Amino acid sequence: MISARVPRGFYAFLGIIALWALLVAVPARAQTPAEADNPFHGQNITLIISFASGGPVDGVARVLGGTLSDNLPGHPKIIYMNIPGADGVAALNRLYTITKPDGLTFLIGAGNQLNPVNLKREQVKYDPTKLNLIGGFANPSSYFLVRSKAVDRLTDHTAAPVQLAAIDGTRSGEQMGVWLAHAFNWNLKMVVGYAGNATQVLAMQQGEVDMLSTNDVEVVKTSTASGEGALIAQTGMLRNGKLVPSSVFQTAPILTDLIAKKLQGKALAAFTFWNRFRQIGMWLALPPHTPDSYVSLYRKAFSKAVADPDLRRLIARYNPDPSALSVEDLAALIREMTNTPDELVAYVDELTKSYR
Repeated sequence: MISARVPRGFYAFLGIIALWALLVAVPARAQTPAEADNPFHGQNITLIISFASGGPVDGVARVLGGTLSDNLPGHPKIIYMNIPGADGVAALNRLYTITKPDGLTFLIGAGNQLNPVNLKREQVKYDPTKLNLIGGFANPSSYFLVRSKAVDRLTDHTAAPVQLAAIDGTRSGEQMGVWLAHAFNWNLKMVVGYAGNATQVLAMQQGEVDMLSTNDVEVVKTSTASGEGALIAQTGMLRNGKLVPSSVFQTAPILTDLIAKKLQGKALAAFTFWNRFRQIGMWLALPPHTPDSYVSLYRKAFSKAVADPDLRRLIARYNPDPSALSVEDLAALIREMTNTPDELVAYVDELTKSYR
């Protein structure tokens, strides 16, 4: 009988092979029905906030995030990531070009990221028409106030100009005065350099300026109740594709109804573009190519969240008349912004400069 010497370690090797075979033979644990229907099971979700902490977009994001989590299956934890820079462009560039479309990252932005002026900037790397929109909020109505003592000077070009308080002249509320002045041939001069709405309000109360635009309903109520200010117009809010008065000042005329019939040609086209743009408030989106199943879950969660009266009460700190903007309305506005001709953007810019 011939016997061969067994190599050292041979039996250990056989043991490893046997263990491997046993592991292969044991099937992986199947997902439970609950887990199969819940892609967020055990997951964290990142919410990119397009602006610095402490501002209104940051405030709404942190209020909204918790309610969204409550309405997503599995109630995933929300991780907040502020990416300020370039007026919101930095954050949206990241979502569009780097973020994996796995349904675990979404973004909250604001209207200025969709401004045709910004969309033409070289550093913009995103096409907003390709985002997977979740929903948003209509921009709150702006109100245009004039000191009662200055109303007679509006059409008297021999008197001192009626002064409009402005931050830089480009804000949509400030440009309400520009369009009113253009349509009614007002004797108006824009005074730029104010730090914010609070300083504008104080300047008007002290008689330093004669008019301002604000979305602070308490300022409007106080000014009109005292008789010191007259509410000339409001921009209104977009609901179901139509402009309607705010729920707070339903009788104040909508700017479009006041001046659209007085404008023609390029002026009317430019005003229409500007008026549509200012309806865009805060909005939420997922990266391009995110699976439809995830997009649907986010949209359902957002619809439930914005119907929550507690959430609406908290958001009212940042938006006094919160109104949901549907995906359809938001998508239509974005298409319009991306297709706005350069000449209309230039027209608004030149018109604004003529009153400075």
